[in-house]
Amino acid sequence: MEHPESTRIKVQQMLTTGEKPATIVKELKVSHSYVTRVKQKLPEEVWEKLTEEKFARIQDSITDHLELVLDSMATIAMQFQNDEWRNQQDALSLATSYGILSDKSIRILEATEAANIARAEATNASPALESAERS
Repeated sequence: MEHPESTRIKVQQMLTTGEKPATIVKELKVSHSYVTRVKQKLPEEVWEKLTEEKFARIQDSITDHLELVLDSMATIAMQFQNDEWRNQQDALSLATSYGILSDKSIRILEATEAANIARAEATNASPALESAERS
């Protein structure tokens, strides 16, 4: 089905503002394949910018989530210092909760370290890749 030029322009606008294809399909009542075709015809620099922006939004969401998780874990960990509360808990529940908190903390630290190493390697590899691409 051929769509009017105004529909293609609207799809492009929605794509370039970061709208999800499923939302575009629903709002404009066009097919997924039409949205895909319009998306594929976007200039490469527009596509790269959209990809970067999407990655940045995802990264921001993950960071926000991790901050909330860490704040919650800190609040829970502080609860262990409350003698009255702690003395009312059974040993198994305390051990399980403390073990989970400790394990999650270590996993977050490991993931952070791995990300820092990968970032450093990518930064060090970038100049080498650029010079190899130029030759």
